[in-house]
Amino acid sequence: MKSLRKNSVWRSSWKAGVPMRITVTLLALSQCLLYATAQAETLVTLSFVGDCTLGSEERYRKEDFSLNSYRERLGDAYFFKNARMLFQQDDWTIVNLESVLSDSDANMVRSKTYCFRGPASFVNILKEGDVEAVSLANNHSIDYGRRGIADTKATLAAAGIRYFGGVDEVAFLEKNGVRIAFVGIWERQYWASFRLFQNLLRSLRDEADAVVCSLHFGTEYAQKHTIKQRKMAREVVAAGADLVIGHHPHVLQGLEVYQGRLILYSLGNFVFGGNASVKSRYTMIVQADLYFDDQGNYQSQQLRLYPCYISGDAETNNYQPVFIQDEEEARAALALMAYDSEFPLLELPLEDGCFSLPVVEEKDS
Repeated sequence: MKSLRKNSVWRSSWKAGVPMRITVTLLALSQCLLYATAQAETLVTLSFVGDCTLGSEERYRKEDFSLNSYRERLGDAYFFKNARMLFQQDDWTIVNLESVLSDSDANMVRSKTYCFRGPASFVNILKEGDVEAVSLANNHSIDYGRRGIADTKATLAAAGIRYFGGVDEVAFLEKNGVRIAFVGIWERQYWASFRLFQNLLRSLRDEADAVVCSLHFGTEYAQKHTIKQRKMAREVVAAGADLVIGHHPHVLQGLEVYQGRLILYSLGNFVFGGNASVKSRYTMIVQADLYFDDQGNYQSQQLRLYPCYISGDAETNNYQPVFIQDEEEARAALALMAYDSEFPLLELPLEDGCFSLPVVEEKDS
């Protein structure tokens, strides 16, 4: 990796008229972040969403309320319909695929409480949604054993959708000579082999101009990230990650800035076939602009947070996320992240349906 870290600082830029409270947190953050002052040569735009389960449990596949039945009635384009226009404007859209894509249920791990599967044709849901890449580093990729994950990888590859996860599977996005690596890590695997993952991230500094880490970690439905989550996220940043996107808790959690890099602990669910009811309605689409100079050196990043509901129905999951139109509701979603953040999120203005964070700039010494 060509860029340096030690001089990353922030200068916040807030819209005129927005109240600003000078806090200890903001003063501390101002030492490590800086608002970007120059436009880089190459812009790469990435969109991220949380857990996506494209399938159902075997016992519910034929029920009217299952995601499988919704797909039979409404087609592949239904699920990502509302977000597709936003995804079409980026370079890659990345989701955490928390289900198997296979036409066989022969290898279902019956000792697991929940196993999720969609037929191979469900890959067209991703294609219709303009999704380019998925992370397979999670606890449901193994629901149908080795055959299930092999079928999933073959199905994704045949559809032209990139996948990544674990030490051996890294995906690369290239644009104008800039190379970005995508690494997926499930916390169970990380703690068993953390040195392997850290060495992988260090090695990618020589192979890529930036590294994005997708982390599957934390406690389900916990409103705050755990000490163990923070340790893991900070370790991967120290090893080389430039942006960390988290999922698994199924609810929104906070963000932090560490060594001039942003960590988002959980984006909640998105197209989530695992629950027929709505347990937590709020989610966020995160869109990141990564800037590079004409030599491919990483320069800066800016994130935009688009508050959404995971379903158009507040009680019954219809598996079709929608953007939140009401400002009070949008701020309620943001408040869930703010509750778990030292970052002053509640000061952010809402414009064009999103909350824009100040730019984080990399400064070489």
